[in-house]
Amino acid sequence: MWVLPLRYLAEHPICGCGVAPFERKNSRWACLAGRAPRLLGEERDVMADAFLTFVGAHPYLFTNILSLLICLGVAFGLRPQGKLILIGGLLSLPCFYLLAFFEDKYWNPVRIWNWAVGIEDILCSFDVGALVLIPAAVLFRNSISWGNRSDRAVKRFLAAGGAASALFLLLILSGLGPMGALIGTDLLMAFGLLLFRFRLWPLCLSGILGFPVLYYLIVRVYFLYWPGFIVQWNPEGPWGKVLLGLPMGEIAWAMAFGSFWPLFVGYVLDVRIARREQDLEGAVDGAFGVARRKEARAEEVEPDERRRGLPALPGSRNTWAGSSGSEAGAIASGVKPWPFSFPRDHGSHPAFTTEWWYLSGNVATCTGVEWGYHFVVFRHRPALRMGRFLALKAPADGFASHLVITRCEHKAFRFSERHGSHFMGTAGAQAGGLDVRVQGWSLRAEGEGMRLLAREPLCGVDLDLRPQKAPVLNGHRGFSLKASSPEGASHHYSVTSIDTRGTIAWGDQIHEVRGKSWLDREFGSRIFPSIVEGWDWFSLRLDNGFELMIVRVRSRGTDSLAAAYGTLIGPDGASECLGGEDFRTRSMGSWKSPASGARYPMGWRISLPTRRTEFEVQPIVEDHEINSAPFWRIAYWEGPVRVSGTMGDKTVAGRGYVELTGYAQPIGGRF
Repeated sequence: MWVLPLRYLAEHPICGCGVAPFERKNSRWACLAGRAPRLLGEERDVMADAFLTFVGAHPYLFTNILSLLICLGVAFGLRPQGKLILIGGLLSLPCFYLLAFFEDKYWNPVRIWNWAVGIEDILCSFDVGALVLIPAAVLFRNSISWGNRSDRAVKRFLAAGGAASALFLLLILSGLGPMGALIGTDLLMAFGLLLFRFRLWPLCLSGILGFPVLYYLIVRVYFLYWPGFIVQWNPEGPWGKVLLGLPMGEIAWAMAFGSFWPLFVGYVLDVRIARREQDLEGAVDGAFGVARRKEARAEEVEPDERRRGLPALPGSRNTWAGSSGSEAGAIASGVKPWPFSFPRDHGSHPAFTTEWWYLSGNVATCTGVEWGYHFVVFRHRPALRMGRFLALKAPADGFASHLVITRCEHKAFRFSERHGSHFMGTAGAQAGGLDVRVQGWSLRAEGEGMRLLAREPLCGVDLDLRPQKAPVLNGHRGFSLKASSPEGASHHYSVTSIDTRGTIAWGDQIHEVRGKSWLDREFGSRIFPSIVEGWDWFSLRLDNGFELMIVRVRSRGTDSLAAAYGTLIGPDGASECLGGEDFRTRSMGSWKSPASGARYPMGWRISLPTRRTEFEVQPIVEDHEINSAPFWRIAYWEGPVRVSGTMGDKTVAGRGYVELTGYAQPIGGRF
């Protein structure tokens, strides 16, 4: 069944080559025309002959495929610094259009279907852009790093690439041939980039010295196996001479391109070469913004450092907030705690893929009518992952914001969401200070507090928020492990007591309200790995001045927990980290959503045995599932709750919020 298609492939002009295939086997083809082969061995011979004939007729295609395999192999062998090779190839893909200028003027290789510019040229562009960076990746593999701002990288790529394209066209219009214009563009751009970023000169030197040699060796090997390929090259090109079997123009171009392209990639990615290996401590390792923190082994941490945690409340134990209850778990994970500084860290952290600003509050009117609200802004920059060693982020952040207002006495809520992009200017988050906006909704710093403004035709909030306690770092000094690997972790802090005043709009009614709010902040690059099904989050404020946060991260497909931790905050702001063994939660009932069909636990008993504390947490509105379709396409339950119980010998009460995710569909791998 393979014979006739291969015969057609070999004998028909889809390749546009002048090869007359299978002239040596005409008798065999005449025999096969009348009958199918009876022996499997004969069919294999025909297939092999057809394939080799096709390869021989298309050396341009197969040399580029082999070059691609070489680039991938070297990049994989040098990972993680080998990513630079692949990035260089991807950045050069738009340059394939330049090969159209050389058609019939410098070379005319055989392409499938006789296209003027084909898939072979795209492969060639990638291969050349990747090969030229192999010397740099090899020489500086222990001392090279690059930036993590994809928006800046895109702007630099467009600016430098546009300048190079304009210069090339200008030289063409001035009368230079394509090869002369290309070499002139490379040299002039290299000179300009060196003036602008002289610290990148090692990249330039490695390209000048390494790429011509590498390029020459690879091309000569190809010529040995595909002698016809050199015939497609013009040996009497613009310079009229051949040196060492290659046109002089090619050798000159290899040196010019070797000087320019490493500088171009270094400028776009903000590449840095450290003088000493230790200068790379904490350097970001990634492509277009994929941040990976350098690992630190547990044994490198001083014993006293392992025992230190957040300040403990009098008479309580202080343990790391991880699933094991051990602070050493964070150290052993190999990720260092973030150096928090406020108000800087209220702002955006563009080095990380995902973060959110989460406000929830329980407020009431002067007549005692209770309301609840939660407002969240998600910032996310999706990444295209190619194996373990390459990930490209989108050129700009995407934002989604949810606003939910609950009218407790009517057991009703209204939900609205907005979406925007930093690239389109419809959303943004400022680094260095709190200023987040999505399509007209905003959360900004004002004086010593914050201002939340989000209005819709059917609901809205305009609230002044004044923190009464300092931010609290959750987990090990703000590092929150969500699973047994640092691949699932975030930097996490909360502002647990925020005095709240302002107005809530419900339809055409405006209500003056006052109460308390809670700000929860997390940022990371892979917060919840795929083994996570979802999480249960409790933020509870008690009337004796204490606040309690509990997080339970559930494993997918099992009844076990991937992580469990919490934080107990005292009236004076002192905090105690809680491990999974320090508290217990038990569901007292359930509720099934008519919209998603998910069954959520509903009503909980929470106890802290070492503090003789036990609460009962009840939802104010059971039917409070949020269905977010356009952006995340997930459903989750979040709503206000009432708290009652005992703490020591005293009765306590309070309000709070509970969030339940992963019951409608797994969440792991999406954040």
